[in-house]
Amino acid sequence: MITAVAFLLFLGLIVFGPKKTIEMAQTMGRTLAQAKRATAQFQSQMEEEVHAQEKAADAKSRL
Repeated sequence: MITAVAFLLFLGLIVFGPKKTIEMAQTMGRTLAQAKRATAQFQSQMEEEVHAQEKAADAKSRL
């Protein structure tokens, strides 16, 4: 795995040059961070919805 990443970085340096490779890596890092935040937010919303449904079902069963 590490050798594959190193190879891709080396290939990127050759094809795009050091400046463009760094810019592309930064863009990819930002994109991955945004995706991680969006995933966490979605998961939190789903957990809240499940909790609310469980609460409603519990209240309904007590009637």
